[in-house]
Amino acid sequence: MSPELAPLVLIVDDEPTQRLLTRNYLERSGFRVCEAEDADSADRVVREQVPAAVLLDVVMPGRDGFALCAQWRADPNFRTLPVILVTGLDDTAAVERAFAVQASDFITKPVLWALLPHRLRFVLRSHRMQEELRTAVIEAGVASRAKTAFLANMSHELRTPLNAIIGFSEIMRDEVFGPVGNKRYRDYATDIHDSGAHLLGIVNDILDLVKVETGALTLVESEVSISAIVERALRLVESTAKKRSIAIVQKIPADSPMVFVDERRVAQILVNLMVNAVKFSPEGSSIEVRYDAIGNDAGALVVSDNGPGIPKSELHRVMQPFQQLDGSLARSHDGAGLGIPIAMALARLHGAELIYDTDVGRGTTVRLELPRERFISGPDTALRRAG
Repeated sequence: MSPELAPLVLIVDDEPTQRLLTRNYLERSGFRVCEAEDADSADRVVREQVPAAVLLDVVMPGRDGFALCAQWRADPNFRTLPVILVTGLDDTAAVERAFAVQASDFITKPVLWALLPHRLRFVLRSHRMQEELRTAVIEAGVASRAKTAFLANMSHELRTPLNAIIGFSEIMRDEVFGPVGNKRYRDYATDIHDSGAHLLGIVNDILDLVKVETGALTLVESEVSISAIVERALRLVESTAKKRSIAIVQKIPADSPMVFVDERRVAQILVNLMVNAVKFSPEGSSIEVRYDAIGNDAGALVVSDNGPGIPKSELHRVMQPFQQLDGSLARSHDGAGLGIPIAMALARLHGAELIYDTDVGRGTTVRLELPRERFISGPDTALRRAG
């Protein structure tokens, strides 16, 4: 390594002999060296030359090394500067104080000169790896935000033309302004309408996912009964189930409990679960929606189907955005693989949990377990929610 590229190390010590010995060993090991004899001069050197690392003596006139290290850690410009505290103090309290001020390392006098360069290289290598990791995290965050912004912008841009396509195709399908003439045109209009509605559903799902990822989705909470939530969800799924001759068996008690939730979002969770159940269940079969009490003041909404089930090795994929099952289990089902990830995200916003019980050949049961604080079961409910 050329001398100008060698790491610059600042030696801070009030003893000239100690500085001289340290300089000799470090320069022979390929380091560049600068010196300071007290905290104030060391602070000036750090700000002017920005060394790669600092060997900082603890016991000095005026401010000690602990105080100076703490000062640098409080400054954003030097928060990650590698600082090795050097002192004759070898008691446990001194070591604990060194790491309390976030020193990078701690060595004691008398210094083992042969090991010092290696110790310093280790600290520099660790610092470099931390900086690379920090940079990677920042870049990943920037990329994630760019992806999220792109999805949000594209989704908004797609909504306007899609609504026009859906609206005009609906007018043609229903022959609002008179007969179309050829039945094929009406069929084509129906296909256009259905495809547009399907695509709009995917766009809306993407927008929901973006809102959850960016923290922009706010729950609109109110007191509502479990039965009202289920009824709302069933209205949105019944037509899809009828097309495949699948019966939805509802087992919700008439006196179902009241909960404090975002009714639309919990219904959306159920819709996503039921649509998946309908999608993967054999034609002519049935799915079950029920309420299971958990103790005296909590419970779960449960959706069960008689489909092929999900291999335990594949279950994690179902929970990831834009992921779908491979092979025969996926068959010809359409979708973007967003339903379950959105359901899980909405559940988390409520402090709830989606629990899967599934395996190949025995169907799938999904439980939406709402936390106790969501149930309206007494005068202390509001206090429990606030806590």
